[in-house]
Amino acid sequence: LKRLDLSDNRIESIDLFSFIDLTQLTYLSLFHNQIEIIQNKTFFNLYHLIELNLKSNRIRTIEINAFHNTKSLKFFDISNNKLSEIKSHYFSKLYNLTSIKIENNPIKFIEEYSFQNCVNLYNILILGYLKLVSIDDMAFYGTKNLLSLELNNNQIKTLKKDSFTGLVSLRSIDLRFNLIKSID
Repeated sequence: LKRLDLSDNRIESIDLFSFIDLTQLTYLSLFHNQIEIIQNKTFFNLYHLIELNLKSNRIRTIEINAFHNTKSLKFFDISNNKLSEIKSHYFSKLYNLTSIKIENNPIKFIEEYSFQNCVNLYNILILGYLKLVSIDDMAFYGTKNLLSLELNNNQIKTLKKDSFTGLVSLRSIDLRFNLIKSID
């Protein structure tokens, strides 16, 4: 099995190792369900998974190692969920990730080193339309190939000088429609 689309159902939870035997899966969509937690090793053994769509659920928490052994994942959409922060372990195992969409989550805070191991992230990191107030120093550290960062339509008040450290390839930052008063 290469593609699995479970969109528009009423899935509330995913058991541990639910997809363990689907090692050839390249596309998985759980779009528009009612999932609240991505548990440890939920996507374990999905070695060939390239695209994961978790958009429009109720996801509040992503546990450590939820994406263990999903080393091929390139495109990840977790937009329209209930994440209130981005913790450093959420995406730490997604080494080949090139594009991530996180828009329309009530995220207020991004921890330092949240994208540290996402060295191939270059396409577009979308964070627009959140409730983002603070970006920790080094939050995007390690994303040396990132070209575009969209942080528009948030509630950012202060930019810290090291918030964007290490973004040597960055060509565009969109900070429109924020509450920025100072740059430290």
